[in-house]
Amino acid sequence: NDSDLTTVLPYSASFICYESGDFSEFMGITEPVDTWSYNQTDGKITNVTHTVSAKGLKIGPSDPLQNAIDFVTGRATGCRNISTFQTGSDIGSDKKTFLVSRLEDINKKSNIYKITENYKYNTYEEGSLTDKGVFTSDVQIAFDKDA
Repeated sequence: NDSDLTTVLPYSASFICYESGDFSEFMGITEPVDTWSYNQTDGKITNVTHTVSAKGLKIGPSDPLQNAIDFVTGRATGCRNISTFQTGSDIGSDKKTFLVSRLEDINKKSNIYKITENYKYNTYEEGSLTDKGVFTSDVQIAFDKDA
C-alpha cells in the first residue's frame, strides 16, 4: 500500500516563476502580483486563492488603469491547472473547481487593479478529483434532559 502522507503531515509549497515577457513597462504595468495559495482541510477539500494585481503606467495614449485591468484579467482566467503535487495525477483534463467568490479592487487614484478569486475542489481518498461538487455542512445536536 502506498502511503498518503498528506493526511498525516502538514505541508506547504511555494512556487515563484517569472517568464520572460510576462510583464514589463512596455505592457504599461509595474508591481505585478500573481500568487496562488492552496490549503487542504479535513475531508480533502482544498481551498485555492488566486490573487492578481498590477499598477498601471502611462504608456503612449493608453489609460494607465486600463493597462492594469488588461494585465490582471488576462491572468485571472480561472482555476484550470489543479495542483498535481496534491492530487498525484495529471490524468484527465476535466478536473472541476468551483468558484466560491471573486473580489475586485479598483484604486483609480493609484491606477491599481486587483482580483482575488477563491475556489474549492474535492479529492477522493484515492487522490482523484470529483466533479460532483463540494458539499459542506454544519450539524448541531442538542439534548435537553428536561424536555
